[in-house]
Amino acid sequence: ATNATTGAYTFGGLARAQTKYTVCVSGIGATGGTATYGHQGQCLGEVPWTPVLETPRPPTGVQTVTVGKGSSATGVNLDLKPGGVIAGRVRDSDGNPVAGLPVDLVDTATNIPLTVKTNATGHYVARGLAPSTAGYTVCFDALEVRTGTGLLSQCWKGAPWTGDGAAAATATTVPVSESVIVTGISAALHAGG
Repeated sequence: ATNATTGAYTFGGLARAQTKYTVCVSGIGATGGTATYGHQGQCLGEVPWTPVLETPRPPTGVQTVTVGKGSSATGVNLDLKPGGVIAGRVRDSDGNPVAGLPVDLVDTATNIPLTVKTNATGHYVARGLAPSTAGYTVCFDALEVRTGTGLLSQCWKGAPWTGDGAAAATATTVPVSESVIVTGISAALHAGG
């Protein structure tokens, strides 16, 4: 459990046979501090970490914490770095906002995905992104949101996309830097047939 005021955390009920533990913190959804930018995830030893469902395990090279039977470890601290932000708005070809649309962002250097959804006004914000000079592909997944005959999925700047997870080869990437907000990564989705 984490204390919302101080950021202190405790873990109880650890396996008696286990003596070494890896401590990693996901910055996704974290608040406080540099919440405007979100927080990058990391493991003890300042090793960057972005948990994803497909590979939730921590990366190699992290420090472990040794806890003996009946003892505790204190002073195991992590200072999360601010992340970067990508934000924009999704509308249909008539200019109406598209709510609840999944926006898929993938760091092209690591292939680690993140999905956020648009709000009622069609806006989305992805915070806590790890810096990437290679950039993120940003694709708009209309397969879950249908109006009329349906909307077509696409990546930023109109690159066609089937919504199958792999970004279009022609997709323009968006570089991300720590503590920088990149806005205007928007789309106007067209109706399909």
